[in-house]
Amino acid sequence: MDAAMEELWKHFKLSDEEKGIMVVESHEVAISKQQAQFSILFTLQTTKDFNKEAFKSTCTSLWRSSRGVTIKEVGQNLFLAIFGSEEHLQEIIDKSPWSFDKRLILMKCFYGDISLAKVTFTHSLFWIRIFNIPIKSMNKDVGARIANEMGELITVVARKSGLAWGPFLRIRVGIDITKPLMRVKMIHIENLDADWVVFKYERLPIFCYCCGFLGHQDHECPQLKIGCFAIDEDDFQYGPWLRSMAPRGGWKKDACTPHSMAREVDDEDVLSVSEEREESQHIGRPVKELPMVVGIENPTFTAVTPRSSTAVVERENLLSRNGCAVDTAFFIYLRLGPPFPNDAKFEDPKDGLGHNQKLNGLEKC
Repeated sequence: MDAAMEELWKHFKLSDEEKGIMVVESHEVAISKQQAQFSILFTLQTTKDFNKEAFKSTCTSLWRSSRGVTIKEVGQNLFLAIFGSEEHLQEIIDKSPWSFDKRLILMKCFYGDISLAKVTFTHSLFWIRIFNIPIKSMNKDVGARIANEMGELITVVARKSGLAWGPFLRIRVGIDITKPLMRVKMIHIENLDADWVVFKYERLPIFCYCCGFLGHQDHECPQLKIGCFAIDEDDFQYGPWLRSMAPRGGWKKDACTPHSMAREVDDEDVLSVSEEREESQHIGRPVKELPMVVGIENPTFTAVTPRSSTAVVERENLLSRNGCAVDTAFFIYLRLGPPFPNDAKFEDPKDGLGHNQKLNGLEKC
């Protein structure tokens, strides 16, 4: 029940029948609770109208397995996904965050039962890379300290020894989406001068370069609408530099299990490219109903006849013309034809489209 309705109820005079409390016995809800024991609630982070049937169809296609998944709309932009096993549910959590039409899918795990009126979505899981940490300080403990500053610590990628030497520290954090994205943090280590560490987010969906909040772009920013003034792009406090590409090789499933505080990761925890590709073809295969125009390396284009006039297909790890990796490419097809100039280079189409990396996004009650 929302706040307005709850306030209204305070002024009602209830009849004797309405005052009475009806007790529901546990056996009366046993079957439904058993059927929905491995489930999540989820919503699309948007204030705009969207095609709910396409949304459900896409989620079903991406999340299905041999045991299947059932998705039901249970409220205004509120959906229930029921999985066949705890392992399947955990796999979807581990691969979050998910996105649809570049918008973040917010998810909530719940145990037991919950009233839909009391459901809130305030957190999402992300893999975050930390740059500019002094080399001898790159370890699990320092990563855990920084993660706790950003939100709820889930995982620090480190060796069994606790060391995490490399170009960056990689952490898994449940961040509060009601706050702007954290860009930097000043840290002071031993006798060194205090210095900034810099954060980059893997699989970052739409966010505002003006205010730093997830869920909208700068031209939709409420702060600009309230102020009724324009801000030059050069003055934006956020930008695409907050994005970082997910690792090509991926990580084993248990390497990103939520709530496994600062888990130790050994060399054997890294997937080979071939293993990751095999997994991606199962988990992230393209939705058959969506029209696709796929770029290939020669460069020529192969067109697949569309079944509808408009669709959005997401693909990460697209290669730019000079071979540098670009974070995310989004193709919007209004007609058949190449989405980029003929001299552009593209990923091998055998890789498929969709979520083929470890992603991030669930919140527990």
